[in-house]
Amino acid sequence: NCGHHYPLLYRARTESFEELESTGLPLGMLPRPPGPFRTRKVSPGDILVFYTDGVTEAGSDADEDDMFGVERLCQVVLANRDRPAQTVIEAVFRAVRRHSGARPLADDATLVVVRLVDSRIFTEQAAVRLLSSHTPVSHFSIVSLVTRPLTVTL
Repeated sequence: NCGHHYPLLYRARTESFEELESTGLPLGMLPRPPGPFRTRKVSPGDILVFYTDGVTEAGSDADEDDMFGVERLCQVVLANRDRPAQTVIEAVFRAVRRHSGARPLADDATLVVVRLVDSRIFTEQAAVRLLSSHTPVSHFSIVSLVTRPLTVTL
């Protein structure tokens, strides 16, 4: 995973989060990464959250040792779980800015939110095309693009 944080999977049915541990290459590094792959069944309402350390390591204006952290990230996603992916992203960045105050971010802050809204899922091939496009953006909002069985391959 090249030192990146593991993606989070919010499970709507249990209202809980799971870290999707992987020892493979980050998404988008190769057109077709080598396996092995693991799969997770996902259901409507589940949310995948990919993020860089710039989000969770954003420091507080009041206390430089108080980072935004994964717990706060999960709280914001949970509070916005029924909203569109773009709204979840906007809420996270608002919370990061509130937490940081006037303190500038020390690192890039990138966030990808995939919210499963029905029996469609964002495919690995579409993710690789999107993330390897080298489009200079600060965040993506992805809902669902291609019909596919309800599994996520990591």
